[in-house]
Amino acid sequence: MIGHFVNHLSTEQEEWLLIFPFSGGNFRRTPSADGNLCLVERVGKGTLHQCAYPPSMWRSVERSVQWRYDAACLRFGEPRINAAIRNRILANQARRVLKTMGHLVLHG
Repeated sequence: MIGHFVNHLSTEQEEWLLIFPFSGGNFRRTPSADGNLCLVERVGKGTLHQCAYPPSMWRSVERSVQWRYDAACLRFGEPRINAAIRNRILANQARRVLKTMGHLVLHG
């Protein structure tokens, strides 16, 4: 689910996750003690309501991106999960660049 969420981010949303810190928060509605927002809040620029993700993913708490992110942070540790998310974003960006370059080589 988190991978699907990350794959559908805009370029701007990807940059927000690469540049700014985010942290697990057990569904808190305010920034953590160190001021970090959770994954979904960070993508939504500080609010859950600005996140442009399909509403069907928000129906069940157990199926929500926030719940799965927090559960993964508890199970594997926040630094490890955040690194995996950032690696996925970088891989997606590299894939897009290589796809463009392959098109240029074939047709250039």
